[in-house]
Amino acid sequence: HKSAAEAFASACKKRGLCLVESFDMHDSEELLASTIGQIFDRHGEKIDGISTTSGISAPLCEYLEKNGLSPFVVAFDTHSAIREYLKKGIVTATISQDVTGQMKNAFRALTLYIVKGETMPKIIFSDIRLVLQSNSYLFD
Repeated sequence: HKSAAEAFASACKKRGLCLVESFDMHDSEELLASTIGQIFDRHGEKIDGISTTSGISAPLCEYLEKNGLSPFVVAFDTHSAIREYLKKGIVTATISQDVTGQMKNAFRALTLYIVKGETMPKIIFSDIRLVLQSNSYLFD
């Protein structure tokens, strides 16, 4: 999550976008639920968009829906809760990971290391997709 947050902050800076806050929820639904209101209290109308690197964003979506807020939201993963918020228009887009491809890469790396003593490169790319309302049916 740290490298994704750093890349996002760097992209915002390059494009002249104001990043008002970066928040690490440690993949804790409870921490997100208890903190999201405080973040909106601090920044209120300044929040035009939210990007999350965790698949746990239902409390955020619930808060936005309950309070009638509509910043652009880019979520992570395509589980059923996120797909529902995407269909409702609360989530603008979500990032879908190729979990099967990631597992194959991990298995391949482990096998090559055990059998041949080969190490994998530091960076391995896996397939990700941007899911919008218009193509969300492909992920049902």
